[in-house]
Parts: sequence; structure tokens; C-alpha cells
Amino acid sequence: MEIFDSFSKSVDYVSKLLSRGSELIVMIIVNIIPIVNFIFLGYCAKIFKEGPAKDEPPKFENFGELFWGGLKIFIVGLLWALLPIIILVLAFVLAAPWYWIGSGLGFARLGVTLIIAIFIALLAGIAVGIFGVIGLLLAAKTGEIAKGFSFQQIMAVINSVGFANHVIWVIMAAIIAFIVGLVGTIPLIGWLIALVVSPLLATFLVRAATLFYSDAVEKTLLPPPPPPPPV
Repeated sequence: MEIFDSFSKSVDYVSKLLSRGSELIVMIIVNIIPIVNFIFLGYCAKIFKEGPAKDEPPKFENFGELFWGGLKIFIVGLLWALLPIIILVLAFVLAAPWYWIGSGLGFARLGVTLIIAIFIALLAGIAVGIFGVIGLLLAAKTGEIAKGFSFQQIMAVINSVGFANHVIWVIMAAIIAFIVGLVGTIPLIGWLIALVVSPLLATFLVRAATLFYSDAVEKTLLPPPPPPPPV
């Protein structure tokens, strides 16, 4: 499916949640409670696992099953996010002696160390955005944490959709999330609107990912063909 189609065709899918008011209210409540919100992460994983054939969001039920699925997604996402965090922490540890040394030379080296570290962490963050997204989709599809770090399969999915197309999709998803996130800055009522919009936005982005990546993920996960029979 084309990149823009994956987003435009997800609008109707998400709109069907609006007619299920009681479920949406429960989603909003669940989504704002730490740890309990793993249930909603599991729901997002379920959307991707069901594939593009489903034309409406699944029922928000079986919380125990959704919780464990969401916990796996959380672990995968956390491990991917640790890379830039570790780089920054190491940079501060390495830069600390220059701070205590003081003097112009010490502060200069401190600044240079931190700038380089921030730049490397930024590159690592971009890499996480490019590769980690596919890792999350693979983990969601299979329910296996290890699949979230199978670089061979991650690259197979990216190559299947095209690296440029993948990067464009990720950038578009980030822009949409950023624009919608600005709603939360509206004085007085922004926080309330953000609570309502958050599960809708997540459902929208997961559905768009389902439409765009499902075929590539399923093809990548197919077992290898059997070896040819001996002559």
C-alpha cells in the first residue's frame, strides 16, 4: 500500500471507536495509569497482529492477555531506547573529571565531550526510530521479544517496503504525532483533550503501520523453503 494511503485509510478505522463510547472511556482510563497501561500497549499489538483484513478495531477485552502482550512490547521498546540513554550517561561520566578540574581548558573539554556525546546519542536515537519501529512490529506480530532484535528480519522488512519509503513513513508518523501532541499545550483544556486523543492517535498510527508493513512482515516471517531434493 502507498504511504499516504496507509494514513488516509486509517481515519475511518479509528472513527469507529468513537461509536463505542464506553470502550473508549475505559481505554482512556487504562492508558493513563502506569503499568496498567501495558493493557493498551497489548491492544495496539493486537491491532497489528490481526492484520489489515479487519476493517474495525478489535474489542477492548481480555485484559490479562493484553497486559502480557503489552509488557513484551514495553520491554522491546525500553531496550531499544536504552541505547541513546546509555551513550548520554557514559558521556556525563567521562566528562565529569573535566568539570572538577575546572579552569578554561577543563570546561572547554567538558563542553566538547558533551557536544560529541549528544550528537552520537542523537544519531542513536534516529537509528532507534528507523530500526526499532520494525522491531516493535515484529514483536507485536509474533509475541516474541527476541524478534524485536532480529536485525536480519528487521532489514528484510525494511528492504521489502524500500528504505526511503520506510524513512518517509516514520517521519510522517512522527510529524502527525507531534502536531496532535500540540493539542496538549492548549491552556486549561489541553490536558483533557490530550487524554481523549491519545488512544485514538495510537490506534490510528498502529493501523497505518498495519496497512503499510503487514505484508512485508508476514513475508519475512515465512519459514525458509525446504532444501532441494538430492539428485
